[in-house]
Order: sequence, then C-alpha cells, then structure tokens
Amino acid sequence: FKAVLGDKEKRYPEAEQWRVWNGLGWAHYYKGQHKEAVGAFQEALKPKKDNAEAWKGIGYASLYGLKQYDEAIAAFKQSLGMQAQQVDVQGLLAAAYLAKKEWGAAIAEYRKVTAATPGLADPWIGLAKAHAGKGEDKEAQAAYRKAIQIAPAYVMADPEFAKLIESRRGWEGLYAQVGDALAVAGKPTEAVTAYMKLLDRVPDAPAARKGL
Repeated sequence: FKAVLGDKEKRYPEAEQWRVWNGLGWAHYYKGQHKEAVGAFQEALKPKKDNAEAWKGIGYASLYGLKQYDEAIAAFKQSLGMQAQQVDVQGLLAAAYLAKKEWGAAIAEYRKVTAATPGLADPWIGLAKAHAGKGEDKEAQAAYRKAIQIAPAYVMADPEFAKLIESRRGWEGLYAQVGDALAVAGKPTEAVTAYMKLLDRVPDAPAARKGL
C-alpha cells in the first residue's frame, strides 16, 4: 500500500487513492497498530468525504483498539449515514454503546440487528448483556435463550455468560437449556458439562438429572 501511495510516476489514479488508504488502514488495524490505522483512514477521507468504509475502520480501531468509545460511536454513525443497511456496522454501534454501558442505546441498536439478522447469535448475546446491565433479567434471559437456540456451544464458551449466571438468582436454568440444545446438536460431552454446571449451582436439579 505504501509503495502505491509513494509511486512518483503516479501510475495509480489519484482519484482512487482513497481505496489504497482504506487498505492501509485495515492492514495497520490487523497488525495491532490502531493509531496508525485511524490516521490512514482519516487520509482516506480527504479525497472521498463519503467514504463509509473509512468511517467504519475508524470506529473499529477506536472501539477495539484504542477503547475510545465516543469516537467509535461517532464514526459508526457517520458510516451508517453514508451507506444504509450496513447491519454489521449497526452491530458495531450497538457494541460500542454496550462497552460504554449505555444500556438503553445498546438495546435499541441490538434490536435493529436482531430484527435484520435473527439467525446470528452475537446480536442476541449483546442484547442479553445490555438488558442484564440495565437490570432487566427477564428480557436478558429471553435474549440468551435465542442465542442458545442458534449456537449453544458459542454461548457456553463466553466467560461472561457464566459470570452473569453466578451473579444472579434464577439464571441457572439457562445451563439446562444449553445442555438440551447441545444434546440435540449431537454433542453429548459438551451437554454433560452444561448439566454438571447446573448441578454445581442447584444439586439434584430435575432438568439436569433428566438431561443426564
């Protein structure tokens, strides 16, 4: 990318160099160079103000690399304003609100994403965490059940899932639902693990005994 940008013979059209800056931005991002990524994406915006991909990249680097949530939220909103129906960016905006603990805003955005892509587990998990953060346990558990139906092993592998169950009363039954879903999916070993976690919390739990 740098070679193209530094080409003195200018064999690459200047009007298209924003694409190269975009590529350099993502290269920096995936190399863990988040400040440099933001800088490259900002350069990509100079020749093309409506560069939705560059705003998305700035949001990515700000959210996951620099932990600058306000900047991430602003960048994702810019990207969405320039290119509609970016469900992935809508999810990233929701994640930024979640990271900032703006529960209501996160819930609103995650609802948009789950409506558009109901078969993906991540948005349901995010929605569950946002509801939990807001103290809405019933809604949080309902969202987790949706995620469990889609990807039970993925839900189970998330450390925050166990932490939430440990910190709240009445959430133990989610382990049984994970176990049931894993059993149906033909993963008996993983199902047993889920049932045993329920028994650790509630000895002789009927749902766990039945599942085992």
